[in-house]
Amino acid sequence: ESIKKASFSYFKENIHSSWLNMQMLKKDGIVRNVGVSNFYKQHIDELLSHISNESDKPYANQIYIDLMHQEKEFTEYLQGLGIKVIAYRPITFLPVTSFIEEVSESIQSIISSLNNSDNISPQKLTLAWLMKRNIHVIPKSTNPVRIQENFDSIN
Repeated sequence: ESIKKASFSYFKENIHSSWLNMQMLKKDGIVRNVGVSNFYKQHIDELLSHISNESDKPYANQIYIDLMHQEKEFTEYLQGLGIKVIAYRPITFLPVTSFIEEVSESIQSIISSLNNSDNISPQKLTLAWLMKRNIHVIPKSTNPVRIQENFDSIN
């Protein structure tokens, strides 16, 4: 049963009614915006095929983006549709990137060179890079120093 619910055909059968319910929350003033999370292009396209009013499309799509998973084409596609992109966990794996072979040498050298120059951390660089791409970020930390550093990346 759970495998069936994870299939794209199940998604196609149920997204229209689910989305109408979410839109009712918006129309009733319970929520300001309705977004989606972890929708790939096929999911976005299917959802949009049921929407006739521009204001009923998703406000945002929250997806996993970091230095290794940049999702450049998909991000541009969403932004072209007027759907905001929110990156969750964008800096979670930065401390271990030196152990991941898929990270290109150029990214590694930039990250390494920043560790000792201008007080710019790899985390700050990543957050600033995402914001420059008009991607909203949700960095998580309970450490006050890191929280302040996350805010400092805005500048």
